[in-house]
Amino acid sequence: MASYDIRELRVHLNYLAQQDGFALCQSYRCGSELLEALEAGRAYDIILLDEQLADMTASDFVVLLNRCRLPCTPLVVLLSSWGQTENSGAGLHPAANYCIMNPYSLSSLSHGLRMLYGLTAGQTALLCAKLYNSWGARTGDVSCDYLTEAVKIVLKSERKMAIRKEILQQVGERHNVSISAVDSGIRRMIEWLDEQNTPEWQAFKAAHGFTHKKLTTGKFIYAVKAHLLQQRAGAAAEGGSCRDEQSSESVYSSL
Repeated sequence: MASYDIRELRVHLNYLAQQDGFALCQSYRCGSELLEALEAGRAYDIILLDEQLADMTASDFVVLLNRCRLPCTPLVVLLSSWGQTENSGAGLHPAANYCIMNPYSLSSLSHGLRMLYGLTAGQTALLCAKLYNSWGARTGDVSCDYLTEAVKIVLKSERKMAIRKEILQQVGERHNVSISAVDSGIRRMIEWLDEQNTPEWQAFKAAHGFTHKKLTTGKFIYAVKAHLLQQRAGAAAEGGSCRDEQSSESVYSSL
């Protein structure tokens, strides 16, 4: 979480830390410090961003963040009065990886974040299948199964995981195949999608910065993860108006 307001940081972080440990949080006052941490390899899934930081505005931060060459850009959740003004998100690139949340209480903030990370295994499989179908992929194919399993694994991780030794190894053990078989299966899926090159596949690659870059197995897994989180972003942005919190798996995240 990033904000110029030390007291606000302390209050929010203390509250989130008490919520059954569902989120692991770290605070920053300066956007430049957070950007340096990200470029140095510090992996965050979500950045809670106040409209004003100690050294720049939220808009400035998002513009700079989108210039960074990160393996996977975290989802930025804009807080405070962003959701109350006509200029909410003004000046931000339309493809920027962000959403606006206007929580009216700490509990509504917690609820919104849980919606972002409230993807159960079944929900993840359904969302992945829907995404694959939009690309024209055959969802019954084993390559799709490998990718979905890998996405389930990274959604539950609080840190960036080693692609082969941690992610692909777990997928291989669950399917009783080798790491190389899993890697080859996912790479074949990428190659097939590139050959078909549907408008939906082109849009997906463009949204995650891979229009002119090679999409590797690891980058593909984390891009799908980011896509699922973005799908949840709209619902999370309305979290403040929700009365009842739906039960879901406790999924650890790094904020």
